[in-house]
Amino acid sequence: LQRWAKCGLLAGIVALVGIAWPTLETFLVMAVLQLTLCTLFVGLRAAGAITGERENGTWESLLTTHLDAYQIVRGKLWGQIDAVRPYLLCYLVPALLTALWSGGWEILWIPYLWLASWVTLYHLGAIGIGCSIKAPSTWQSIVLTLTTFVGSVVS
Repeated sequence: LQRWAKCGLLAGIVALVGIAWPTLETFLVMAVLQLTLCTLFVGLRAAGAITGERENGTWESLLTTHLDAYQIVRGKLWGQIDAVRPYLLCYLVPALLTALWSGGWEILWIPYLWLASWVTLYHLGAIGIGCSIKAPSTWQSIVLTLTTFVGSVVS
């Protein structure tokens, strides 16, 4: 599907679920689901950002550009985060509109958890990029990223 179709489908599902079950628990489950899926998407893509370049043999040529390594790594991290930005907005708008319609405490929790998802995206994305720098292969980087993230959340 095209990105606009995916966004429309996501917005429609969020709106339908919010209208069908307008309870705080429903909105919290949708928010946690959105946070989890987007964070995993960013983390897994970031975990393969640099190892994928090395496996394809393009990392050395990327280092010969006018950009320094910091700019390349930062650009890769924000590129992964920017890939989920439309989906975050496609979740937020219908969730807020249906929360306004239901008239409960959901209107406070939705933006709070949405902003928390940005922090979590950056956190797991940065862990993924760091593991991608250290690991010799993409699969090792993914495993290292997930174990490091779980360790940082648990401790």
